[in-house]
Amino acid sequence: MTKIINNILACVVVTIIFATIYAASQQVIRQYANDPQIQMSEDVASRMTSGFKAPEFDPNDKVVIGKSQSPYLIIYGTDKQPISGNGYLDNSLPSIPSGVFDKAKEFGEYSVTWMPRIGIRQAIVVSAINNGGFVVAGRSLRETEERIKKIIMIALAGWMFSLIII
Repeated sequence: MTKIINNILACVVVTIIFATIYAASQQVIRQYANDPQIQMSEDVASRMTSGFKAPEFDPNDKVVIGKSQSPYLIIYGTDKQPISGNGYLDNSLPSIPSGVFDKAKEFGEYSVTWMPRIGIRQAIVVSAINNGGFVVAGRSLRETEERIKKIIMIALAGWMFSLIII
């Protein structure tokens, strides 16, 4: 009876360890996906706060959200409506949920996973500008999510192998 209890406890401990490894790895990889957008949105917001004009975007250099892996920038006004940018969804600059702007205004910057439609997931960072506008930098999470799938497969294999040994 003691051996069975010890085996059950060992299985529980192994499960907790592998779940923790997966959760930590997933969070690190997902947070790293924000790094380029943090730099982009902070740099542009800082310049605009210092009095520089919003960057000009080449109309021929559009990033098609949902298809492209390229990062993009969109400038939003005080009314939370897009003014200019290079990130397009359905041939127009997209609207983003109002609450995202509210959080950015409250904290100065806000990072979130945005899903404008099923199958399109974007890592966006919203930085508030002192005039009440916002800078949004985003990019696809497609490759990040592929890496996370690989991590879960590795963690599951290690977990199952460990349980078999126990």
